[in-house]
Amino acid sequence: MIYAKRTSIHTLTVCIDGPRPERTLPIKACIVPRIQLVVPPAWWSWHDLLTFSRSCGRERDYCVAKEELSMVGHRPSILFVACTPLEGRPSTGVDQRMRILFDGLASIGDVHVHQPEPAGRASLRRDRPLGSLRDDATRTAVLHPNLGWHRPETPTARRFRALRPEQFDVVFLHRLGASWWTGWTDPERTILDIDDVPSQILLDRIRFGTSLKRIPREFLFRWVRHCERRALDAFRFGLVCSEDDRRYLNHPHVTVVPNAFYVSPGEPVPECSEGTGSMLFVGSLGYPPNPEGLEWFVREVLPRIRAQLPQATLTVVGRTPRRGTDHFKWRSESGVRLIGEVESIAPHIHDCQLEVCPLIRGQGTRIKILESLVHGKPVVSTTVGAYGIDVGEEHGILRRDDPDSFAAACIRLLSNPVLRAAVAERGRKWVLENASPEATKRRLEALVGTVLSERGQTLR
Repeated sequence: MIYAKRTSIHTLTVCIDGPRPERTLPIKACIVPRIQLVVPPAWWSWHDLLTFSRSCGRERDYCVAKEELSMVGHRPSILFVACTPLEGRPSTGVDQRMRILFDGLASIGDVHVHQPEPAGRASLRRDRPLGSLRDDATRTAVLHPNLGWHRPETPTARRFRALRPEQFDVVFLHRLGASWWTGWTDPERTILDIDDVPSQILLDRIRFGTSLKRIPREFLFRWVRHCERRALDAFRFGLVCSEDDRRYLNHPHVTVVPNAFYVSPGEPVPECSEGTGSMLFVGSLGYPPNPEGLEWFVREVLPRIRAQLPQATLTVVGRTPRRGTDHFKWRSESGVRLIGEVESIAPHIHDCQLEVCPLIRGQGTRIKILESLVHGKPVVSTTVGAYGIDVGEEHGILRRDDPDSFAAACIRLLSNPVLRAAVAERGRKWVLENASPEATKRRLEALVGTVLSERGQTLR
């Protein structure tokens, strides 16, 4: 909010977000004679000024003065609503995206963080009426407030309303769950980060599910798709991770803010190693598409690679499921080494020559591919695995969907260190220019600036 006060007959003081002298902005002298006619000797908001100016017949002077004052620009106040905590090291791609978006917004304006449900996921599962559905993203979309038939609980909504969200210049919702828990809808000032599209996740389950499960999932998919459309209508911008997602949603409010890779301060960038035959797979083994893709790679692709490069090995790094890994048949295959969860994957990227992403189903963009490119390692992936990343072979991502071509691409890179280094270096430059936290900040600045300009304000 902008507050104004006439401090003398010839001077005017304007403050941002309240009457605090340290936030005072300098105002051009030409504005003072025009606005001092309507500004009383006290701190008043623009709404109060408008009411006062109308009462004394000075509304035209008020409108012209506000337009000129808006050109000065100000640092916006932003309410950041997230369903998961921001504290700690990001452990998933979703957490990392949320952290990068928060850091970008914090560099633009003053950010206040609100977590609608501090109790966490256990409370979410207990209170949702569709508890039998296992997919969190799908449940969130189905139960979206004002779009489905479920409303946020009274204590949760009361805590959110106590913040007076209407006083903030911008409200940023991370994923549909944030709006579900708050019940907030304001198309003038709200930016919604959709992240992974819920209906796409459900569509993937329909394609690979059994016949008995496809029918109810088909009905659920149609309802989720309907909820997504209404959510996009309810907010000014809906952010997605890729152009593929934007084309899928096909809505004028959708804009692309790609995933970015966050390099921790002080973390060194590994240099390219000169070994031969070492490949790396990174991904949570509790996510079904990952072990399924590994099963396909170890059974169909790895034998073809080892037939020409007997020293070739595959290292698997990632969180293991609670029930263990004994049921994974690929564990005992020759040339496969399972490490499990690690504190940092940078040393393992340093030790490999390339990364593989052999997913045959799944949705969303893989930040692990960006991380591999940043560390100077090319990636051989299926089309599904590299979904949403607009990078071709010249920048280090080779897309292959059948065992023979996938193996041939791996052999080509493993056998040619000069080619491997060249494509990896171009890929690293592309990520730093287009998928870095700085690139995310530039996109967020444009979006926040648009929201402010539509309300007669400018971004400082």
